[in-house]
Amino acid sequence: MVMNRDSGDFPDDLTEVDGWLQATQEKLYERWRRTTGHRRGASNGTWACEIARHCTTCNEHLSLPCSLLMEANEISTFLNTPCYADSPHVFLRLYLIILSEFVNQLQDVAALIGVQVGKPPSVVTVWANRWAKHRLHFLVQHHPGFIFADSFKEDWNKIATKLPTCTAVDRCGEEHPLMVIDYEWLCQAIGKQPSLNDANDKRQAVVAVPPLMSFLEPTIQYFREFIDACLKSPELVRRFESPHFTLRC
Repeated sequence: MVMNRDSGDFPDDLTEVDGWLQATQEKLYERWRRTTGHRRGASNGTWACEIARHCTTCNEHLSLPCSLLMEANEISTFLNTPCYADSPHVFLRLYLIILSEFVNQLQDVAALIGVQVGKPPSVVTVWANRWAKHRLHFLVQHHPGFIFADSFKEDWNKIATKLPTCTAVDRCGEEHPLMVIDYEWLCQAIGKQPSLNDANDKRQAVVAVPPLMSFLEPTIQYFREFIDACLKSPELVRRFESPHFTLRC
């Protein structure tokens, strides 16, 4: 599939930057590690351990920071796994799922403990629930192509602006209008029944994936909101504190 535009300053053949996913993944990992302190095997200096230092009494076991440490470290392990360089679609799917599961669990645990946090970031949950968890559903209907913002770096803003006016050229040289699947499209699709007309029309579906950092940043912000809410109510967190036991038989 080649996308072009009849007029204006727009490339007829979009060319991705070599090695873009690996470079992007490294930035995602560094952002998570430097901001939250969480990395594989980390404990001290992490956001989870802020809760332990602030809320624990008598050096007993506080289940929330211990459990949260494992979850947040797991995200860094995923981001630092280099095996997705040639599989951006696989990385995207797992990336969305792991982030959405994390923020949704934070919301659930906040309700369990009794602290107040807002709703998880919609950009993460919508992409995960409407795309990542139902990918086969969309592939069957639309057989879309993919455009990753990070693969075009500084050219992305220009491409994103003009994308709705582009056409797709098939192998026979015929042009087809685009159906751009993005955040707004996914939001509008919520609750709608699949349309056979949409699946069989002549438009070429294109999934326009925004910069991958745009999913991580709101996840970090929501994580921080959860941490701060726990620090404000240590008495609620301590309800899940338990003593260390030594088993004797």
